[in-house]
Amino acid sequence: MIYLRDDDVIVRSGSYRSEFERFARVHRWTLEAEGSLLHVPTIVVEGTPGSAGLQDYPECIEYIRGETEAGRMAPELHGMFHIDYAAESAETVVQHLEEGSEWMEKNLSRRPRFWYTPWGADNELLRELAKQCGLELRGVNRKLMLPAVTGKLRSGELEIEELDDREVMMHWWEGGKRVLRLAKSIAHGSWEKAAQADPELFNG
Repeated sequence: MIYLRDDDVIVRSGSYRSEFERFARVHRWTLEAEGSLLHVPTIVVEGTPGSAGLQDYPECIEYIRGETEAGRMAPELHGMFHIDYAAESAETVVQHLEEGSEWMEKNLSRRPRFWYTPWGADNELLRELAKQCGLELRGVNRKLMLPAVTGKLRSGELEIEELDDREVMMHWWEGGKRVLRLAKSIAHGSWEKAAQADPELFNG
């Protein structure tokens, strides 16, 4: 299995008419990998202060819950807010992790296992606080960001097999057709074979 870490689900974006429709399209693209690419949306419950988070998108909550119960999605925690948790007190971090985990369990039918921190905040204290809350902190591996991965698959520097059991990172509001190209490459076993099967998708 390859895991597609999809950050910032779901904060307000001016780039799309509907944030939910864009997110759902990304998810549908992951399904083109025929069960070998698991969508891992990282949940922002209340967004940024004064803005929106997943709690403000009831249709998206229902959608994520349904796809999670069907085994096609595995949401994890990003934060109660999209803030730099390295700048917050230990008490605030613990409060947010506990509230975020409880919210996900209640609304998405899944208690998170991982804390994918905003901007990859990562230090010994944050890891310990995550552990206290039953979570494992995951930072950012920039070598496995979606544009880098698809670029290396296209050039032949990377093979699909090398991605097995690893996380590819993106944000639902970016990426264009990179997600679909990745999914098709996984389904066909390589970028080259996928491009031969669907040249229109892979041109450009």
